[in-house]
Amino acid sequence: MTSEVVVMNRLAVALAADSASTVSGENSHKIWNSANKLFALSKCQPVGVMVYNNASILGVPWETIIKTYRAQLGKTGFDTLEEYGENFFQFLNANRSLFSRDSQIKYFSRQFDSLLADLRKTANDEYIKAILAGEPAPVEADYFAEAVKLELATWEGYENLDTSPSHTEAALLAELDTALEKCIAPHATGLPIAQSVKGDLKRLAVLLVTKEEFGSDYTGVVFAGFGNNDHFPVLQYFQVGGVLLDQLKCSAAIIERVTDEKPSIVTPFAQSQMVDTFMEGINPSLRTALIRSFMGLALALPGTVLDAVTDLDETQKEHWKGVAVTHSQDAIIKMLDTLAEYRFHRHYAPVHQALIHLPKDELAHVAEALVNLNSFQKRVSMEDETVGGPIDVAVISKGDGLIWIRRKHYFSRELNEHYFNNNVNS
Repeated sequence: MTSEVVVMNRLAVALAADSASTVSGENSHKIWNSANKLFALSKCQPVGVMVYNNASILGVPWETIIKTYRAQLGKTGFDTLEEYGENFFQFLNANRSLFSRDSQIKYFSRQFDSLLADLRKTANDEYIKAILAGEPAPVEADYFAEAVKLELATWEGYENLDTSPSHTEAALLAELDTALEKCIAPHATGLPIAQSVKGDLKRLAVLLVTKEEFGSDYTGVVFAGFGNNDHFPVLQYFQVGGVLLDQLKCSAAIIERVTDEKPSIVTPFAQSQMVDTFMEGINPSLRTALIRSFMGLALALPGTVLDAVTDLDETQKEHWKGVAVTHSQDAIIKMLDTLAEYRFHRHYAPVHQALIHLPKDELAHVAEALVNLNSFQKRVSMEDETVGGPIDVAVISKGDGLIWIRRKHYFSRELNEHYFNNNVNS
């Protein structure tokens, strides 16, 4: 995992990213503290990019992709920050040499195989429960068919990608049929799968490509900076899946921009619990637990009190319980509104008021400190330190472009002066 933060005001945008990278094996994982996640998107324009979650796509490191794109971009600039994101993904879709057709099919097959394994496990668990419950002659294939049906309904409920594939469902099925059959076969061992169920599975496979749902297997890609016509900084971010049939699976862009109405912005990515705690004045998990506990108490207490009253019959008790619960619900809503107003005025608003006036170096300090909060929390807990290592920090302003405030290198500067002489904003 990782922790990244973007802090913006009218003057500039600061980006900070930790260096932790988790590599998972079959039954274990390893954490490295040397990953690069923050880059200059251009050597000439005031635009930066960060990535989180997956460090590569179809085995190609995002660092390689970004620097290849940067070399092609050259001195080209765009009028808006959003155009950089559009152009970057056009580059990915057009550059077929990065992703061979074989690697695309293998990536898709791994995704589909993982889903099949989950479905088979779900069906097997339900089948065993039925046996233990003494149901007469349960059929495991029926439980598998039901699991597939429910999963298909779930995926059909997801939104379609805005960048929906140009391939029709029939074309996708035709292209993927051989790969799908190979994936299904091992999971059908000892489990006869009806043709109708196989059809549902293939329909499900298509939805993996066309729906805006990524699960945990995605890369977050964050662009920040200025286009030629942007007077204030802009933030744009996406979720990116794999590439199939030479088309990238990418979510719609989420855009945040500094305006007169919204003069400062703090946006965390990936692990953000401590950033949210700092901004809101309370840990989000604790806040949720407190709200649930209070709601349970407030809704249960009237019934407990009325049950103890001996001079009311059951009809009267039920009537007054209904009245009391209604008042309790109103009180809960009022309490939540009061707490939200308190958090806003005592924590959230003062921080943003201060951010409005911060100079560039202080913006960088805030972004770095917020990532450090996440890192420190991991260090003093018994959890894996999935946030940690050196923190890279950059500030982007309209006039100065991208300036590195803090940056790690895997090599000694004294031994590699040629690198710094030949490269700017690498």
